[in-house]
Amino acid sequence: MSPLPGIVGALLVLGGCMVGLRLLQRRYHPHPELVRKLMHLCVGATALSFPLLFHDPQPVWWICGVAIAFMLALKYVSPLRALLGGVLDSVDRFSLGDVYFLAGVAVLFTVSGGGLTFTIPMLVLTFADALAALIGVGYGRLRYPAADGVKSLEGSVAFLTVAFVSAHVPLLLSGATGRAESLVIALLIGILVMLLEAISWQGLDNLFIPLGTFVVLNGHLDRPLELLLFHLAAAVTLTALVLLLRRRLGLEGSALLGAAFVAYLCLTLGGWPWLFAPAALLAGYALLAHRSRLPGDIHALVALTSPGLFWLLLAVYGRRPELYYPFTLSFAAQLACAAALALPADPDGRVRPGPLAARVGLAWALVFVPYAVLLGAGGLVPALHGLCVTAVAALLCLALRRARRLSFELQTTLAATASLFGLAPLGA
Repeated sequence: MSPLPGIVGALLVLGGCMVGLRLLQRRYHPHPELVRKLMHLCVGATALSFPLLFHDPQPVWWICGVAIAFMLALKYVSPLRALLGGVLDSVDRFSLGDVYFLAGVAVLFTVSGGGLTFTIPMLVLTFADALAALIGVGYGRLRYPAADGVKSLEGSVAFLTVAFVSAHVPLLLSGATGRAESLVIALLIGILVMLLEAISWQGLDNLFIPLGTFVVLNGHLDRPLELLLFHLAAAVTLTALVLLLRRRLGLEGSALLGAAFVAYLCLTLGGWPWLFAPAALLAGYALLAHRSRLPGDIHALVALTSPGLFWLLLAVYGRRPELYYPFTLSFAAQLACAAALALPADPDGRVRPGPLAARVGLAWALVFVPYAVLLGAGGLVPALHGLCVTAVAALLCLALRRARRLSFELQTTLAATASLFGLAPLGA
């Protein structure tokens, strides 16, 4: 059958939903977030029909592309915005969440091909995200800072609960896994995607949630129960640890949850050895750099950890385990810079050489001693090379501070550049 009737029908349904919600908004004046989430429910419910209507992604891209063009017109074409724009843009924050929602649907259908790995992420996006927002607005009392505002603990718990049900029930009914496996996979989806939702900003959760759910689901469907239980225990333990250390780390809200998510990625993608360097960075900030603690927002955490995550993903998916060295070096350089900058300076911006050498040496040891122990004799030369690189990075940070040119962004760029020197001992 031609996909044209399905395309036209889906677009008519979406247009009808928007008109109906605009009429509802004008007559009853409900909370703007309620109207916005009702529209998201309409889009999600329509998208759930796509596997029944289409067998290839092209019609889905046509639907989402036309809808995205219409959403952008609502934002920038004044007459159209006056007519229908209040359905999506009446909340008091800038967001492209509606655009990311439609883009997420199209990308998800393309990578999943429909079926269970499309349905479960769409259920999580459609129902868990909407209910979490509404619970947070209506009943949220325990609030925490997020990247672009505040979120509530009640909303996050609601998200976890609905995401768990959205994954567990389809897994049980489909018979794709055993009962115990479906329970553990659903709990993993609930916890990990809740972390993703909490650390997202400016509507990116509508892109992160479906793709993150797909990655977790697709990566665990065929895993044995013992490994699934290990991953679940790791997710719970790492989240609990960063929450317990929140005062020493200086992280708050979504940045704390982001730290737990990064640690989980390092552990489950790379294995135990890849967890030591990010753990040393967190411990080192608590021990050595508490006077200049970790910047408290998620953007700073992303800047701190993105060089290491780049090396991790390149090592795992490029099958180059030797990139463990620049991965480790990126965290050592970050910690050495922070430790040096935490030292008191004289009026000219100079620090005493003795304490500087001790702090930088200890920062290096926290990261590279586990590295050298793991690699044995073969890790000694790279570890000494790492000491030189981290020391130079710390000295450059101090020099930039004296010149009043240092910023956090420049500091993290310097540490990321230092990690490139980790390729030299590898002969790359």
